[in-house]
Amino acid sequence: MLIFVWAAAIISAFLNVQPRLPFAIALTGGVLGAVAGLMQHLSIGQSPERFNAASSLMGVRRARKRVRFNAPFPLRSLIKRCQMWLS
Repeated sequence: MLIFVWAAAIISAFLNVQPRLPFAIALTGGVLGAVAGLMQHLSIGQSPERFNAASSLMGVRRARKRVRFNAPFPLRSLIKRCQMWLS
């Protein structure tokens, strides 16, 4: 729910502050942000015990490095996950 409130705030700020900024830049940023958020959500869901055990930012970083969605080719694993979810 909070993500939708945040998105509404960003959209209204974008329309009020920078109405002449090309819409493609905003759309690209939104899509890339959504993909990054999805990957973060999936990585936390894959190993919640590691993230809960982290007591510092370095612990969170170590936990993120050990999950599949932060592997050298995270986009490939995201595509496979989406294909499995859709089938």
